Amino acid sequence: MKKQNLFFTFFAFLLCMASSTLAHGALVVTNPSITPTPVLAGALVTITNSVTGGTAPYTWSVSSGSLGSLVLNNSTGGISGMPSAPGSIDVTLKIQDSSTPLKQSVYKRIQFSVIPDVPNLPIATLPNAKVGVSYSYTFNATGGKTPYTWSTASALPGNVTLSSAGVLSGTPTQAAAPTTTTVYPINVKATGTNNQTAS
Repeated sequence: MKKQNLFFTFFAFLLCMASSTLAHGALVVTNPSITPTPVLAGALVTITNSVTGGTAPYTWSVSSGSLGSLVLNNSTGGISGMPSAPGSIDVTLKIQDSSTPLKQSVYKRIQFSVIPDVPNLPIATLPNAKVGVSYSYTFNATGGKTPYTWSTASALPGNVTLSSAGVLSGTPTQAAAPTTTTVYPINVKATGTNNQTAS
């Protein structure tokens, strides 16, 4: 008799769950909208989440992982704040509706990287240029807020310029004796749209 009662209770539980899902529709969470991208340390980020199906209102909570310095709105699922340091965010949210007699739940994992707000400009060894031969080299940087604006105060070979896009190009002109090799130390600066620079 006890086994039959347990079976009946379990069956009734499953029936309630099925009835709730059929009556209100299954919970479906859409992919989050993250603004802006990339996410910068120390800069405001807003993450919008949404859910359909089930019965409103919904309750959002952190199931696993950590949002760090970001804050979750338990009613709307929105996440906002300023990441305190570069790294990665990996968090799983639990969304529960208000269905009766049994509430429905669904989980959503959110992952994104937080990059430094200052550009990182690695030291570059440029290929040699030859007099009278077209030359082009593109500088690269990481981090910060793109696009970068590039500039230099260094002396460049004749007829060679650095564009604001970071392209060093031109056709070097003769500046010394044909057998002379001239070395041009070049210091470039990359400025992100948040006015942070690296050189």
